[in-house]
Amino acid sequence: MKRIIVALLCVGIVGCAKPVPTRPSLISETRTPVVRMKTIELPVSRKELNAALDRPPPANDIRMVLVFRGAPGMSDQEQPPPEYRFFDVRPESAYALLGLRNGDILVAAHDHIVYNPLNFPNYVASLVTLPDGFVEIRRAGEPVKIQYVLRE
Repeated sequence: MKRIIVALLCVGIVGCAKPVPTRPSLISETRTPVVRMKTIELPVSRKELNAALDRPPPANDIRMVLVFRGAPGMSDQEQPPPEYRFFDVRPESAYALLGLRNGDILVAAHDHIVYNPLNFPNYVASLVTLPDGFVEIRRAGEPVKIQYVLRE
């Protein structure tokens, strides 16, 4: 009887049964990528990215605003995954270096849904240690994948 109760409690807790991701700062399940989307390959220098990340505020302060896409009366399971619109992307920021612009809508980072916008800067900072990475955005309504190839 105790095992059944524990299993039922676990199902009700968000993330209880989900595997721990192997990529740093990503704490959500993966999503199914869009098959047809424009892909931009962007070589990024680790040295330049590190320099951009080290700039003092407000250089890397970014505003990410939730894009409301649900409908009244939808259950949590029916709600679409969250997406965030970028604002205040400064030209000297790490985000601009990574090809992001004001008005872009973040759909996923490395095929992971970003449930908390505070986690996205952690993903950007982790790119310095990764061989590659990518984000999926919507730009002017069109799906775009920005593929990063980190070089020395």
